[in-house]
Amino acid sequence: MPITAGAAAALFTFLTPAGRNLEYEHVTMAAALIAVFWPLARIWSPGTTNWLVTALALFTGLLIPGSLMFAFRYCPCSPSGYGQWLLIQAAPSCLLAGCATAWVDRLRIHPSGTHRLATRSFAARARLTAIWIGVVLASIAYLSATLWFYPQKRAVSAFFGFLHGPIYDERIWIHADVMRARLAHALLFCAVGVSASLNPQLKPRPKLLAPAGFTMAGATAALLAVTWAAMTWSLHDSPATGHGQRVLQNQFAHVTEGDGFRLFHHDANGARSLAAEATFHIRDLREILGGIEFPRVDIYAYPDARTKKIWFGGGATDVTDVWAPGIHVTASSDATHHPTLRHELVHALTSRVAFHGLGFHPNMALTEGLAVALAPDENIFSVMSMDEAAAELMESGRIQRPENLFRASTFWLESGPRAYTVAGSLIHWLIRTRGVSPVLALYSGKDWQQATGADSAQLIAAWRQDISTRDSTRRNATATRVRASTLFRSGGVAVDVCPHSFADRLAANPDIDSLEYMATHTGDPAYDVIARRREARLIFESHDQAAARELARRVIAVAPWPPRHEEDIELRILALDLIAFSGDKMETNPGLGGLAAFHATHPLPVHLARQILVRERLERILPVADALPWRWYLAGWAAIPGQGSDLPDRKTGKHAPWLIDYLRVRNWLRSGVPADISSQVPGFMNKTIDLALTAAEPDFAFEWYRGLAELLERGSGASQAQALWLKAAAAASNATVRDRMEQNARRAAFATVP
Repeated sequence: MPITAGAAAALFTFLTPAGRNLEYEHVTMAAALIAVFWPLARIWSPGTTNWLVTALALFTGLLIPGSLMFAFRYCPCSPSGYGQWLLIQAAPSCLLAGCATAWVDRLRIHPSGTHRLATRSFAARARLTAIWIGVVLASIAYLSATLWFYPQKRAVSAFFGFLHGPIYDERIWIHADVMRARLAHALLFCAVGVSASLNPQLKPRPKLLAPAGFTMAGATAALLAVTWAAMTWSLHDSPATGHGQRVLQNQFAHVTEGDGFRLFHHDANGARSLAAEATFHIRDLREILGGIEFPRVDIYAYPDARTKKIWFGGGATDVTDVWAPGIHVTASSDATHHPTLRHELVHALTSRVAFHGLGFHPNMALTEGLAVALAPDENIFSVMSMDEAAAELMESGRIQRPENLFRASTFWLESGPRAYTVAGSLIHWLIRTRGVSPVLALYSGKDWQQATGADSAQLIAAWRQDISTRDSTRRNATATRVRASTLFRSGGVAVDVCPHSFADRLAANPDIDSLEYMATHTGDPAYDVIARRREARLIFESHDQAAARELARRVIAVAPWPPRHEEDIELRILALDLIAFSGDKMETNPGLGGLAAFHATHPLPVHLARQILVRERLERILPVADALPWRWYLAGWAAIPGQGSDLPDRKTGKHAPWLIDYLRVRNWLRSGVPADISSQVPGFMNKTIDLALTAAEPDFAFEWYRGLAELLERGSGASQAQALWLKAAAAASNATVRDRMEQNARRAAFATVP
């Protein structure tokens, strides 16, 4: 019976998409089912079993479905990862279920030693059921209060194991203190199980060690309980298991006070930039949001994603705790601005007016829509503006009924990029057409009619019509499909195939066979691109021109044309690089010129257009011998050529072409800023931008000015960057990016909203 129950719990989790992956989510769900429902089953079923045997049987049953799936190669998850979570999550839960049933059996035994299950009344069983349900609900309430009131969004629960915060983190780093905490739970459960085996005929005695009541079982239970208490106390201040502001803030070396915030950090140099940025954004948002109550915000800048995962609970994403309120971010290597700080500040600054004081609106489309509207992600919307992306999502059918997003129970059924984009576009439209006050009234808990004077259906219809007619940058459906393919094709983490296992594999620098295995099982063409790039680099390093020709032919054979995804373009570019390296005269359709012509009629994302157009232009303005090293650099096979010395312009013989400086500026942004950059920037600004490139892709000019502005801010010329940010805004063809550049100009000049 326990084996069957364990297997049933494991099989039941397969009903959910995340539970079909044999990873953290699968084991956690199955272990929680065992811990909660097996004692209930024992209350209503006859028979008694040794508690330890019961725990082992439950664990064995839970293990059977997963073992069979691995044996038949049905699941591509990591067996070692599955085993890790079985030990951390499931083993203590099985002990909990076993010791709880031992006490159920103990309560069934009459003081005379006879079993009375068969004659036990329905009312008595109902009382036991109510008691157990009360224990479970109390545990859930305590866990919920811990996650709500304390800044840490992770916990180690006796019933539910290690809860790591946001479920969309692909990597789940585990700390030794978490394992010790679960070991302590196991010892506690064993103590309870052992205590259930004490002679039920012994009446309670006033003295714990009274000769008649002192048994080996009692001593064992007492020792286990004392050990649990000592281990639990020792973990009270652990950065991985402790809770409270004191515990968290003690982990940071420094604290910086600012206007409306406290910044906890480790890096004093980076903190100066982050504190200045926080000061600007808080003042900027106060001006936009008007006269509402603004709380003081605690900002925690973690040194890296792993530390943030262990101390806080979420590593890959930045999060706002609206109760404190507190913002938890990973310190950015980009010294000019933090990519998500403004978004999180919107959540924090509006927490006092949100939904009757809750801190956020339970309809997450309103909560996230407001933050995206006031702080759009420039990485997402560098490809398409927010309104353009929302219009494409609806016209392509990826979002068929946007009104479904504005219901509390349906927002998370869409992937994050799609849901955030549509919600942000609608809220931004409301702010633009009706002002911020109605939006804040809606956010505070009023219905659509009360807040805006119209119902949601009318507003959504008007918004759809507006963004559809205003969307003038999309030139045709095929262009939009390619541009948005990578950005919006994800089905969401809940339906990803083994996300944690694959993230760990990718972090471990997998070989080509492993990458191909990952591509086959996920259907994600990005893995195949990584594999082919890895293979191409090995060929380049071995100087094997014949292998380069063969790989180029294989890549062209599998890269469809016309392209369906960005990866199809990336593979074509890689094939052309391999052909150039092999010295072959093999003609391909399309070549670089054909790819450039495709971009002219089917506008590609800027990062792809850049790869195509830069390669083509270099071949036109430089001799072949000078152009090839730059091509290998663009392919990622070699270091940047001529670092520290200019390549001569073919016509003048005096100065490097503008394109070379453009590439060097981009390289400096990634690898480090020269010490004398402030003195070099004016010379760069006086250079004439290559009009042939900007005619083919206007964003070259935008990237040039943005890059120079970032270099100035990373160096010592932050006060001089405003003019460059404004030039970047003027050159941007994307409305969302243009707004962000103007915001950066205000920040550089420390101005408020005009």
